[in-house]
Amino acid sequence: MANRSISDVQDILYEVVPYLNPEYYADREEIARAQKTLLHCALTCRNFARPALNVLWSCLLSEKPLLKLLCTLGIVLEVETEGSASKPIYTYAYQGDLRAHPQWKHFQEYASQVRTVTLDPHIPREGSIWDIFVPQLRGDSVLPALRKAILSPESSLPRDGDALVPPVGNDSTRGALWLISPSVHQLSVSFPERGLDIPMSAVQEIVEIACRMTPNLDELRIRTPRSIDLDFLRSHERLRTVEIDNVMDTEALEPISTLPRLEHLSLLLGVASSIRLTFDHVRVLVLKGPWPHLTSFLDETELPQLRSFSAIVTQGGPADLASECASCFATLSRKYTRLTTLHVKRHRPSIPFTHSRLAMEPALAGSSLSFIVHPLLALHELRDVSLLLDGFIFPYSSSDIQSFAESWSNLESFRLEFVTQEEERAGFESLVHFARNCPLLRALHLPEMELTRDALKGVAYPEGQHPHPLRELDVAQVAFPGGLDLSHEVIRFTQRVFPRAATPLAEAHPIIVTDEESGDKSRVV
Repeated sequence: MANRSISDVQDILYEVVPYLNPEYYADREEIARAQKTLLHCALTCRNFARPALNVLWSCLLSEKPLLKLLCTLGIVLEVETEGSASKPIYTYAYQGDLRAHPQWKHFQEYASQVRTVTLDPHIPREGSIWDIFVPQLRGDSVLPALRKAILSPESSLPRDGDALVPPVGNDSTRGALWLISPSVHQLSVSFPERGLDIPMSAVQEIVEIACRMTPNLDELRIRTPRSIDLDFLRSHERLRTVEIDNVMDTEALEPISTLPRLEHLSLLLGVASSIRLTFDHVRVLVLKGPWPHLTSFLDETELPQLRSFSAIVTQGGPADLASECASCFATLSRKYTRLTTLHVKRHRPSIPFTHSRLAMEPALAGSSLSFIVHPLLALHELRDVSLLLDGFIFPYSSSDIQSFAESWSNLESFRLEFVTQEEERAGFESLVHFARNCPLLRALHLPEMELTRDALKGVAYPEGQHPHPLRELDVAQVAFPGGLDLSHEVIRFTQRVFPRAATPLAEAHPIIVTDEESGDKSRVV
């Protein structure tokens, strides 16, 4: 045993190799590298082969590996024809029951490992081998263990003479959709907004057929150029998660409001709400869009069980942007008082950089952090809060920090990001309010703060037998006005208030020292 290497212990490889699963990566280059590494593992060492092949076959980025395997095993044939260079043509020539083919069990050995597959819902003009092949199985699935199906047309489509699947009204012509199994619990349909001239009738047909083939669907994600009719989802009573991009008419959401198990709803709103809806069981809501659309949806919709709200603000606003943000927060706090999770992320609009920081977001000149977030202080059950206000420029003070800590005593994680104004920042000593009022806090991320010479004198430190449990403390930077270096005071204060914090603050971020007379700044690390 002492002379054996790790490659000899296959049980360990079964635990390590799954970290290379292509499903864990979003970037195409990273996915390609992961697949290449898995392939090299399978070809390099006999003990690596089975663990690597299991992962490689568990996530297929197209139907091509299945077709190549069928050709290799002699179950189907690849035909060379003129004008078919863009895509191979396959034919099925076996006579008799396909399941009696001598190589069928070998094919099943690999096909039964597929858990996730990405399919192109496109049929070449010559037809699809799956339209001939799958009916031969007499109800059996090609991918019996499939759990997740992703439908997405290739970027090179459409091609001359080709058509999108399926021809409307022809249920026997499904192309690659035949590979979707009743075992699928997650379905994602994604059509790009640009680049493909796809009739919406074809898109509607694709989504409806895919959903009919997945009666046990738990999660559904739909991204289409325009809204589609969702009436067919009324029968999918098992659905727990629905994500729809590009909602151009909120009335189209009425069918999913009746789903008895729907708990997670995610919407990209292209319009303001036009109808009152009630989602009796939704606990998690994710909205994307400009502030007015978010506010309108929250105001017009009833979500009695809502506990988690996330907002991604995707559009720069007009001159009263600060008021729109505050209005959205006011509506949220008025209607949904039992929120425990709140995540808000606002993307800064693309504007030319200038030397004036206020030019970053002129709409917010004169606004303050307290004006924007004051309505949220009424949400006393919040545990996880993240306010990432990219491009917002606010003055804020120690009283703001105190208000957060006293209003949200159940906090476990708090992240606040925006651009601060010099000499109008909260004092570093105000962190003591979190130690005093938030006994469950584990992670704290705050924007720039400052510390003056006598700020730590007279601080009332919390008293207790047990140290505060905070382990993750991150302040963007600490400024020292007056030309002083108070870095040691920062370290001592941090260690006294949050002794379990993983890294002392001064070691993780630069300290900014400002000379009182000249205004020059220097960094102390």
